[in-house]
Amino acid sequence: MELNQKISDISSQSHKLSTLNRRGMVDPDIFISKSNQLAEQLRNAKQQKERILQQEDRSILDSTEQLLETIEAGPEVLEAFDEELFCELIDKIIVESNVRIRFRLKNGLELPETIERMVR
Repeated sequence: MELNQKISDISSQSHKLSTLNRRGMVDPDIFISKSNQLAEQLRNAKQQKERILQQEDRSILDSTEQLLETIEAGPEVLEAFDEELFCELIDKIIVESNVRIRFRLKNGLELPETIERMVR
């Protein structure tokens, strides 16, 4: 979020500088120098953001591979609830309402489930 704000601020500064230049309110040499400086800052911020996104993607891929290995190493058919396997796969259970929950897996994937209630 900080990088997105920084990118937005730099873009805004660049736009304001261009507006001032079009109105003849900035010396051409100062405009070129400041424009180049802002362009470099923008390029650096975007590269930094891209690196962070790639790291996040790698982390998601790694945790998904671990999840798949856990599933493949588990039993083919579960006869009963397996608490150990459950804890290896599920990060969190999120209750959305009386009839809806979401299971957040260790890799961040969320699986929604509807709870069907039986009338007695």
